[in-house]
Amino acid sequence: MAKAEEERLGEWIEAWDSDQVGWHMSGVNHYLKEFLDVMVAGKKDAKVLVPLCGKTVDMKWLADLGHTVVGIEGAEKAAKEFFTEQNVPVNIEQCDAIQGKLYRSADNKIRFYVGDFFYFNENLEGQFDAVWDRGSLIAVDEKDLVSYVSIIKSLLKTGGHCLAEVFDFDKGDNQNGEGHRSVSMDLAQKLFGDECSVKLLKTVAARDDAFYSKAGFADSSDRDKVNIYLISKN
Repeated sequence: MAKAEEERLGEWIEAWDSDQVGWHMSGVNHYLKEFLDVMVAGKKDAKVLVPLCGKTVDMKWLADLGHTVVGIEGAEKAAKEFFTEQNVPVNIEQCDAIQGKLYRSADNKIRFYVGDFFYFNENLEGQFDAVWDRGSLIAVDEKDLVSYVSIIKSLLKTGGHCLAEVFDFDKGDNQNGEGHRSVSMDLAQKLFGDECSVKLLKTVAARDDAFYSKAGFADSSDRDKVNIYLISKN
């Protein structure tokens, strides 16, 4: 593993290896359910990218609805657990382009790349109708944030939508030791505004969200929010 790749992926691989994955949701994300039709613009067979996907069950849910799903994750354990737990037959092949592997479901509806997201590009899968970013914007290292956003924009088709779940903290980045980035509307506009429009679809106090209230935010300020953005490629 190259030094830059090791720096990006090392802590995440270690977290998966030690089962320290408190961000994983056992059920389908309720914001995805609520705004799916907007994200895929009504398509019944959209091509959806799920960056830094972990073993999210959202991918199986989307595929079962008829969509083609491409996930990318640095920790191979997440891929192994996803296909085992979801009972999805899988074929595994080397993928030199991302210096990793491709886990491909037997029906080819789910393609799960294991490797460094920053090696992923349009040559591998073309562009996407939609992107489901559940927390990746708040988790990427600061030094990689602009590059991450640039890749997302390059992979999204003109007219395509990225649905993003982020935190928006009253006092900026979270200081409770979890290291979450705050993504305000101003920051979202700064990151994406050169190629995309950004719309706030929903905002909820983190302590009032069923998942996050159990994940350390029960006593947070009511000004610490979970925001759902729709980022649309112009």
